Amino acid sequence: MPRRRPRTVFATAFVMITGCGGSGGGGDAAAIDAFGGSENPPAVDAWGSENPPPPCRFVGDTCGECLEGPPGYAAGTACEQEVCAVDPSCCARGWDERCVELADRQCPDARCADAVTAGGFTSVTYGRWGGASFTSGAWLSDPDLFIDAVAWADVDGDGDPDAATAGECAVRILRDDGWAGGVLTRVGVFEDLPVAGCDQLPWTERFGGHRARWIDMDHDGDLDAVFAGTGGAFWVRQVAGGFERAGDLVPASAGAIGDLTLIDLDGDGDLDAVIGFANEPARIYRQGSGGWTRDLTWQADGAAAAVELCDLGGGSGRELVIVGESLWAYYLGGGGVAGQVFAGVPGGFSDGDCGTLATGAPMIAAVSYDGTVRLVDATGQVAWSSAVDLDPPVTVPAGGIDVGDLDGDGDDDVVVAAAGPDDPQPIHVFWNQGTASPSYVHEAFDDFLPGHDMRRVELTHLGAP
Repeated sequence: MPRRRPRTVFATAFVMITGCGGSGGGGDAAAIDAFGGSENPPAVDAWGSENPPPPCRFVGDTCGECLEGPPGYAAGTACEQEVCAVDPSCCARGWDERCVELADRQCPDARCADAVTAGGFTSVTYGRWGGASFTSGAWLSDPDLFIDAVAWADVDGDGDPDAATAGECAVRILRDDGWAGGVLTRVGVFEDLPVAGCDQLPWTERFGGHRARWIDMDHDGDLDAVFAGTGGAFWVRQVAGGFERAGDLVPASAGAIGDLTLIDLDGDGDLDAVIGFANEPARIYRQGSGGWTRDLTWQADGAAAAVELCDLGGGSGRELVIVGESLWAYYLGGGGVAGQVFAGVPGGFSDGDCGTLATGAPMIAAVSYDGTVRLVDATGQVAWSSAVDLDPPVTVPAGGIDVGDLDGDGDDDVVVAAAGPDDPQPIHVFWNQGTASPSYVHEAFDDFLPGHDMRRVELTHLGAP
C-alpha cells in the first residue's frame, strides 16, 4: 500500500462561474468584477488594503510559503531563511513554484501540496487530498471548449490561492474569496479574448492557450500574469488591485508556443523569456527599450511541450530544462545558455516537471506519448520508469504531470492527469516510498469530473474549508 500520512477527509462543494464575458476583440480587455461588466475595480493595493499585513499573517495556516508570491512574500519567516539559503533567487526574484516546493521539503511546519488541479474540457477541476481519496469539484465552467492550463499564486496577499487560466479562446484571472460554508468561491477580476471573434462560430481563429504563469514583470512588487499559446504570448499587469493587458512578448506570427519561462539571463534587471515553441526549437527573447526581440545566437535542440527552471546541480543556480521531442538540460550563465548539462533523453514527451528523489538528488519527471512515466536524474540517466520498474508495468494516457509532496511524508510524489475525454479518465499518482533506490507505488483515482478530460496538472495549496 502507498506510504501516506493519515489525514481527515473534508467535504467540499463548488461554485461554477459561467459565461465568456466581454465582447471579445483583438486584445481589448478590462478589469471586471465577477465578469459582470464593471470596469472600475476597487482602488486597493496588491494586498487588498492600504497597508501590507505583517509577516506570518495567516493565523492557523501557513505563513505564506506555500503559494507563489512576489519578492518578500514569505519575508520574516524561518522558512524563508531556510529556503533562500538553498536558492537565493527565492528572496531576490520572487517566491515561485520551485520555492514553494523547497518550502514543502525544507520547512517542518509547511504542508503545502494538499490538492491536485487541472484544466480540461469546459472546466477547471480540483481534488483535495484527504488521506485516502480525493474530494473534488469544478469551480469554473468555460464555454470555449477547454482550459489547458491553470496557475496559482496569492495575488492579493490574503493567504488564499488566486488563479490564472489559459484556454481555447479566453484567458482569465480569478481571485479566491476563500471557503464559505464548504464552498470554494472565486471572483473574476480579468478576462481577455486575445483573438478577435474566437468566441463566435465557426471558430476559425483561436488563441489556443497552453500556459499561464505568475511573475513580477515590471518589478513593482506585485505579481503579474503571463499567458502563452498558439496565438503568441503576452502579459497582464496588476495595477491598483486590478489587471490590464500590458503588451506582447511574442507575436502569433512567431509560431505556436507550448510553454515559456522567464528569468533575467544577462543581469540587466529586465526579464528575458525562454519560449518553447511547439513545432520548432525553443528560443530566447530578450527585453529591451524597444520591446522583445528574438536572440539569434542560440536555439534549443528541439521543440518543447514544457520549459522549466530546475536546480540540477545542487547549488544556488538553476538550469534550463526543455521537455518535448526529447528531454534536454542546459547550464545558464554568461548572459545566456552556457552549455549542455546532458544531451537528449530519447522519447517524445507531453509534459515534465522538476523534483527530487527520496535521497534528495534532483530529478525531472516526464510523461511520454507512449504513456511511460520516466524519472531522469541530473546526468540524463533514467533513474526509474513506470514501464520497467513497476510490476506489472504501468502506462497512462499522455497528459500533464506535476511533482510535489502530496501525502505530506517529506518525499516528492508524481501526479499525472490523463488527457482525452473518454470515461473513465483517472488521476494517476505515483507515491514515493522514501527508499534510497527509487521506488514508487501507482494508484489511479476516479476522474474528478466525468466526461471532462484533464490537461496541464498543478499541485497547489487550497487550504481547509
